[in-house]
Amino acid sequence: MAYRALLESILARAQSKYYHHGARYLRKLDSIAEAITDWKELIPHDQHKEALREKHKRKYSFWGKYEGKEGR
Repeated sequence: MAYRALLESILARAQSKYYHHGARYLRKLDSIAEAITDWKELIPHDQHKEALREKHKRKYSFWGKYEGKEGR
C-alpha cells in the first residue's frame, strides 16, 4: 500500500503545494479499492479514508483538490 504511505506523508507534512499529488493518490486508492475483496490485516479503504478525513479535516485545500473543487 505504497499509495497510502505517500498520501499520509504528504498530509503529515502539511505542504499544500504537494496536495495535488495526494489527491491523485487518494483517487487512485479509490479505484484500486473496488477490485480488492480481501483486505487481510489492512484496514479497508473506506475506513482508512474516513480516518484520514477525521485526522485531516481542516486541510480544506487538499479535500477541495480531491473532490475536484480546485484545479488538479
